Formats: sequence, structure tokens, C-alpha cells
Amino acid sequence: MQKYLSLLAFIIPMCSFAQLPSQRGYFEDEAKKEKSIEVERISAYGIYAGLNGSGIVGTQSSQLQFRGFNRIGVSIGGYYNVPLSDHFDFQMEVMFIQKGARESIPDDPAAAAASNNARIAMNTIEVPIGVRRHIFLADNVQSLANHISVDLMIAPGFVVYQAQKDRQTDWTPTNFNNFHINSIFGVNYHLNEKIMLGFRWNNSITPVQRIDVPSGTATLFQQVFGTGARSQTLGIKFFYQI
Repeated sequence: MQKYLSLLAFIIPMCSFAQLPSQRGYFEDEAKKEKSIEVERISAYGIYAGLNGSGIVGTQSSQLQFRGFNRIGVSIGGYYNVPLSDHFDFQMEVMFIQKGARESIPDDPAAAAASNNARIAMNTIEVPIGVRRHIFLADNVQSLANHISVDLMIAPGFVVYQAQKDRQTDWTPTNFNNFHINSIFGVNYHLNEKIMLGFRWNNSITPVQRIDVPSGTATLFQQVFGTGARSQTLGIKFFYQI
């Protein structure tokens, strides 16, 4: 009898530390599930606002220099983001942006002395659609903080207001398109999982102003997308995920 009691005294403490194989599998599955929740990214909404400088290239007049990014405007918008994988997202936005151009200082002293430079204003509603590529600075996809991303987007644009001032005289722009298509390239730095700082280059693929060129001189690109002046915009934006 004493022999059996001694055996039970040895077995019972060992059972308190042992786990059945099914129990070990349960805990391992739970750990994997918890880790997968940490790296899971879900669809999200957000808003953004920023400042941008814009100009127009390809203008017909040699007297008015609208190149550069001298026209300062604001941009505000919202976005909807759908993760496609750990590194790619689908992104769709609606954005109001103030674009246009402001004349550079003319070489002509008399024109440079004018009280106002010529300028073009185009307030536009754009609908950027494209992909975002996440580039993690460390081998860790469990946190969206401290990494960069790149945006490649196409953005149809609808002009809701436009005006032009030719140095001293306000006049209605001619041959301006109410609809144009833009390409967007952006680089973003994710400060944390909610806030992102973005830099964007927005260039119109189709012209914002129609300008005819001599027959036979149009490039292949102009033959496909049209001849005329095109808008270029550089901007900085702050994004906030709701």
C-alpha cells in the first residue's frame, strides 16, 4: 500500500505541469491568432489638408511666363483606403484643389514695374484613384508607424471656377477645358498609425487649355492626349485616419 501511495505522490505533481497535445496546439493557435490580429490592416477612412504651388507649361504667349510653382493654393479632401496585402493598398479620394498659375517676374522692366502680375485661377474637384505601396523601414509589418509609402494615381478633374488676369485686366479665359485628367505621384512618411505627412506632384495628362500647333509638329504624346497647356502642382499635405 505504501508503494502505491508513493507512486501517486510522484504522478500528481507532474500532472499539474503537463499539457495534453491538444492543449498545446490550442495555446499555439491562440498565439498565432493574436499575432495575426496585430498585423491585420482593415479598410479605413481619412481626411487631409495642405498647401500647394502650381504653374502652367506650354502657354502660347511668349510675354507671359506661367512656368514654375508661383500660384499658391490650398487642397482639402477625404480618402477611402482598402489594404490589398501587407505592402499594397487601393486608395480612392475626393479632393478640392486650387490650381492655376502666377506670372514670373517679366524680363521687360516696364512689365516688371506693373502693380500686378498676370495670373490664372482654377478651382478643381478631383477624384484620385490608384495604389499605395508601403515600404517598411524595418523588417516589421506589425506597426504602421515610422515607415514610408508611395502613391501612384490617376485623377479626373472637374473645374468648378476659373478666371484670368492679364496683368491689369480681368478677363474670361478662352479655350480652357472644364475637364482634364491628372497623374499623381506621392511620397508619404507615416508619423504614427493615424497621422501621415505627404508630398505630392500633380501633373495634368490632358491639357487644361487647348492650343493648336502647326500641322505635323505634334508629338505622339500630343496626338494621343491633345495639344495645349498643362498644369503642374507640387504640394504638401497632412493626412489623418479616422
